[in-house]
Parts: sequence; C-alpha cells; structure tokens
Amino acid sequence: MEFTVFIFTLLFFVAIINPVSKGIHDELMKKYQNENLVKVPEEMIEGQYELINLEDGFGKEISFYIVDEDSKIVYYKDFWEKPELTSEEIALIPYEDKKPIVNRVEGIELDKKKQVYVNLYYYRDVINIASEYYILDKKLNIIETDVDSERKSFTEKELELAFGNYLNQFFVSKLEFKNSSGQNYTAIFFRDYNLSGEIGSSKNGNKIINMILLIILFTFATVIYLLSLYKNVKKPFIIINEAIDKFAEGSRCEIVDYKGTKEFEMVCKNFNNMALKVDELEKRKINSEEINRKIIADISHDLKTPITVIQGYMKAFLDGKINKEKSEEYYMRVYKKAGSMTELVNALSEYSKINRPDFKLNLLYDNLSAFAREYFVDKYNELEIFNYEIEVKIPDKDMYCTYDEFHMTRVFDNIIANTLKHTDEGTCIFFDLAEEKDNIQIRIGDNGPGILKENQKHLFEPFMTADPARTDGTGLGMSIVKMIIDYHKGTIDIIKNRSNDFMYEIKLPKEL
Repeated sequence: MEFTVFIFTLLFFVAIINPVSKGIHDELMKKYQNENLVKVPEEMIEGQYELINLEDGFGKEISFYIVDEDSKIVYYKDFWEKPELTSEEIALIPYEDKKPIVNRVEGIELDKKKQVYVNLYYYRDVINIASEYYILDKKLNIIETDVDSERKSFTEKELELAFGNYLNQFFVSKLEFKNSSGQNYTAIFFRDYNLSGEIGSSKNGNKIINMILLIILFTFATVIYLLSLYKNVKKPFIIINEAIDKFAEGSRCEIVDYKGTKEFEMVCKNFNNMALKVDELEKRKINSEEINRKIIADISHDLKTPITVIQGYMKAFLDGKINKEKSEEYYMRVYKKAGSMTELVNALSEYSKINRPDFKLNLLYDNLSAFAREYFVDKYNELEIFNYEIEVKIPDKDMYCTYDEFHMTRVFDNIIANTLKHTDEGTCIFFDLAEEKDNIQIRIGDNGPGILKENQKHLFEPFMTADPARTDGTGLGMSIVKMIIDYHKGTIDIIKNRSNDFMYEIKLPKEL
C-alpha cells in the first residue's frame, strides 16, 4: 500500500516539474546560445591583444587579461587593478562555455549540524545541462560532493571563483587557447553583474526560485509518502519505546514481541539480542566483583599467617629465646614461610596478568606431538628424583593445532605440580595424546586417591586450597590452567578412565 502511494506521488511530482524544468532549459538555451564563444579570435592566437574586439563574440562591457601556462600575466589593459590570482585559483574558474547558475544556501541543518549547500548548473554543451553540488561545513571543508576531485576544502575566494564570482562585482570565466607558436595561454574575462544579467552570482539569481520550487514539490511528495507510513510505523515505535523505558529501569530480559514490517522486526530482534548481552555482561561483572572480593580476603588470610609466624620467630631471636642449637631449625622455618609468600605473590602476579582484558596468547599452528615429547623428556628426570612413575602415550603421527607453547607448558607444569603436592611417592602419572575430528585430546592424571565429587565443581576457582580439592599451595594453579585453556577456546574436565584413575581431559581445537 505504501509503495503504491509513493509511486502515485512521484508520478504527480514528475507531471508538475516537467513543464518547469523545460521552461528553465529553454530559457537557458536562448541565453547561452547568444553568449557562448564560437571560436578563439585570430588576434588572440597571433598575440595581437590590442586589436581584439570583444563585443562581437563575448558581449559588451567586458575586460580581460592573459596569463601563460605558469599563470604569469602577459597582458592586461583597462583593468581597475592588477588581478592577483594563483594557479590553483585560475584552475577553479569556470570555462567560457560553462557559465554557471549557482544556488548557495547557508545554515542548512544536516545531522544536527549547520552546513553550507551549494548547487551549480551549467551547460555541458549546446544541448545538455549538467549540475554539480557541494555540502560544506562552516569552515568550507567538503563533507560531500558528486565531483571527482581530490580537493578537501575551499577558501571563500576559491569557492566564489569556482562559481564565476569575483569580489561580488564581476562574473569571471576563462578560455584556454594555444598561440601560433603552440604555447598554452589562458584568457580570463570579467563582466559586470549589472550588465551581465543573472549569470554568475553564487548567492543570488532569479533562476534559483525555480530550483526552490522543485525542492518544495519534492518535499511535498516525500511528506505524502511518510504520512502513508505513519500508521504502520507508530505501533512498533511505541513497542520499542516501552521496551527502552523498561531497559532503563533495569529490566534486561524483557523480550520485545512484534510481528509486522520486516525492518522493524529486525530492529526488535537486535534490541532483544542487545538486552540479553547486556544482562550477561552485568552478571559477569557481578561475578567478577565477587571473585575479586574473595581474592582480596584470601590473599589477606594467606599472607597474614606466614607474616605472623616470621614476626614471631624474629621476635624470639631478638629476645634471645632461641639457643644456637635450635637456631638453624628456626632459620629454615622462616625461610620456608618466606618461600610460601614468594610463591603466592608470583602465582598472584601470573593470575592477574592472564586475567587482564588486554591479555593475548602468542598463538602458532604447530606440532603438539613434538612439543609434548620434548616436554616429558625434560620432565622425566625431575619426576624420577621424586620417586614418581610416568607413562606417556604419544602416537608417532604428527598432530597439529593452534596453541601458545609458553602457556601450554604452564598448563602441564601446574597440573603435574598439583599431583606432586597431593599424592605419595610411587604414584604413577599418566599422559595420553589423541587426535579427534576437530580437536586434539590431552589426558593428564594419576592413580592416586582422586578428588571428592562435591569439590570437583570448585576445583578451578581461585584460592581453592582445601586438601580434597588437590590444588597447589597458593590456590591459583588450577585456576590459571582453566583460564589458559579458555583462551585457547578449549575445554578441561575431570574424568575417570577404565581403571578408575583420576584424569584431567583437555580438548584443544585444531584451528581457532
């Protein structure tokens, strides 16, 4: 329905403006056929400028001067002052056979900013009218134009020259020609506005009235079309406005239910998606704040104990309560407490670095099989020293995926360190690597006592230090593992293998 109304309105619009446009065309044709240059005077080609009679070909009461291809004046006479025009300014002057009629409107409002609109009409040839337009800001920088040019802005003088206006007194035009020796010259003509009629004013001209009429008619057609849309547009606007009000009051999961125009359905769908995402971000923010509060409380607790112990031992040393036989034992206790504090600070530093919003992995598509082999070759002696057994199953086949080598080493280190802290000597550590369709599967575990089911869901939380959870002394090791795997867009879970052994199962996508 709306489309039919719009087509009818456009037909009505065309029926009205066609006679007006034809009238403008006919009038301009009559005027320009009388004034356009037919040919370059022979005297101008021969350089006999004093003998040129301008009245026949150019009209009465006209002045001119000649410049060479470097824009240096080679001739001027009967001029009220020596013209001062640069090469750039001369390049903007309209040609003699394209004298423009210009409409310039100051202060039009576009995007809530005051702009300058300039529209230029001229004859491209004897038959066809061409037009150009510029939209400028208050400083005359070009915002929009249909002219193919690298120019970014105008000065006021350049803008006026481009539209044939010189000092708001003369219409200016140019004619390029070659002399009898083949050298390039340009003749620049000046006509008084009062004697030249309506040509050349960039801010005035009776012809502009006709252009304003066209704009009014087009605006009228647009208004009719918009009124026809109003009924169908009003309902979705009311629905969306109510949803926005509820959103501002804190209702993030309010779903906008609208069926109708496809464009408004899309807007409502996008609004619903936005509301759900904002709700999710707010929940994450609340959860992050709770985690941060817990981290601060846990850090305070974990630092307070060793600091208190160290202060107590130092006080005992200062008071002379510890004899020389016991001093070495107490020094070692202080050393271990200081070491646990260092371990906590280092782990917290690593956790904070990985948890920063700007953290990025150094990802490479590389052979994970070769990386795992090299890792366990280096790790074997260390595990053997602690009397741990190790079973590694890495297929001979090369398996590639996208991963960060440094942080994947951290994942393996933290999981194995966790095993060493919470299992006894003689425990067997397992490592299996397998390839799936879209993922690489990594399993790391042991045949130790395992972990209680009620503690498994908290295993990857920061500062989970209860012994049944089997995290390291700082409570951050497994949390760091989980974040690194998440950054790889992978997963980590706790499983039991066929022998009921405790296993971490990691799956990394082959390509991110």
